[in-house]
Amino acid sequence: VLDFVQRHGLLPMCAAAEGGTRDDDDAPTNDADTRLARLARLDPRRFATMLVDASFLKAGGVPAEVTVRALTEAVRAADVRGTRECLHMYLRELFTRDPDAGERWHRAQPALYAEFHPEELLNFLERANGYDLADALAVCERRGLLKEQVYLLSRVGDAPRALDVIVGGLRDAKHAARFARDHLRRSEGDFDDPRELASYADELWNGVISRVVKVAGSSPALVGDLMDALGDVDGVDPRRGLAAVPVGAEG
Repeated sequence: VLDFVQRHGLLPMCAAAEGGTRDDDDAPTNDADTRLARLARLDPRRFATMLVDASFLKAGGVPAEVTVRALTEAVRAADVRGTRECLHMYLRELFTRDPDAGERWHRAQPALYAEFHPEELLNFLERANGYDLADALAVCERRGLLKEQVYLLSRVGDAPRALDVIVGGLRDAKHAARFARDHLRRSEGDFDDPRELASYADELWNGVISRVVKVAGSSPALVGDLMDALGDVDGVDPRRGLAAVPVGAEG
């Protein structure tokens, strides 16, 4: 069926029923929406590429608004994996070709990436602008996507929770030290008084050390990693971390 539609250039006609080309996300569902959804379920990946190709045609194409509305309404009516996957593949391909073209739909994409391409979600989060940080974080927490949680927690300025994930979840003391160092560099402009910055830095490093020590019983190698990492950070004495490690936990 898709071969026939593509060979004869019928895709615009599939979206051209009454009201089918309105650039209005609130337009009512119609026959064009139904046809697009049915075609989507035949081969979500291939049909998504066909739709994106049609979206970028200057004449005779299918507006992105029509496609997204059709697939979104189909998902709402019957949450079928094939339709949902096609919506994801369409928005993913749209983002790949032009990150700004589908910004109005970025908010829906973290959940779709987490379901179908979790390995690409971090790249999307770093490049996209239109998604909601809290919603994206909730998605990552439900899916157990730790690196993505760290990135989003850093974006919202929640360093303590980010360190909890890095040390407790990722078990990566070196990452924790790098995160603290970079976070402090970004935070320098937030403090007018150098003493306040120094106090905040002291609290942050204490947090890194205490978290590593807490999990050192089950991951002794973390202690050595922490010592190595602190040695690479200007202004932090590695002996400070060693002093906090219980006897016998040095690994």
